[in-house]
Amino acid sequence: MAVKFINFGKNDFFNEKNHHDAIYKYMPSEYALESLDKKYLYFANPKKWDDPFEKRFIEAKYKTENGITKSFPLEGKVFCTCMTQTPISEAHWIVYGRRKDVVRITFSRENLYHILHDFSNRNHCDIYIGKVKYMTTPEIRNGKLSEVLSYGKCDFKDKKTQIKLLLLKRNAFEYENEIRIIIVYNKKIGKDEVLLDYKPEFSNELVKKITLAPKIDNGEKENLRKKFSKYHVEVSESYLYRPKSSNTIIKI
Repeated sequence: MAVKFINFGKNDFFNEKNHHDAIYKYMPSEYALESLDKKYLYFANPKKWDDPFEKRFIEAKYKTENGITKSFPLEGKVFCTCMTQTPISEAHWIVYGRRKDVVRITFSRENLYHILHDFSNRNHCDIYIGKVKYMTTPEIRNGKLSEVLSYGKCDFKDKKTQIKLLLLKRNAFEYENEIRIIIVYNKKIGKDEVLLDYKPEFSNELVKKITLAPKIDNGEKENLRKKFSKYHVEVSESYLYRPKSSNTIIKI
């Protein structure tokens, strides 16, 4: 088994312009602590996504040339986690940080890739790293699959074609600059989530940094620093809203 790439290539994923080996994920601090403690990454069944436009291809029926209606071939076999390539974004803190104890995890791309490759081999499943394609609402809602996926002909039996449908998102979310990691099993799992476990030797190299939310209060900030310190990972805080000085003098 191997890790495959969709909508971009392996060289693009590892390119230096991608923030020097870093990729990011936002989550509540207790989820981050549990993930570090138990050494796993959380993957959700796309049917649990909130946005109906994102999961419409999972829930839809498909009409073939023979007039037969079929369900999505990967239903019950596919699980996903979402990350971003953008290191600093107020929108991310607002969307994911409705709770003030949210943190941003900085992952090493290289070590993440090795973990995914190891899990794929151990569990005999395919893993795809895909770049999200942003389109208008009418394009996603009304277009034929061949038009939506920019194909001259749409081969719905092709697994990569099916995966591409899970990488479509509306232009309103383009600020997310999202990368989706998708696990595909050979048979239905019957779960709403999958925990991608990784070996202890990857622990110290996977998470490069934990960044605390910009509006977190000082007491909770110190509490979280202590909790994360046991994992020997750098902990900092976002200075998004912090002025350089309270005595700033501006020339007129």
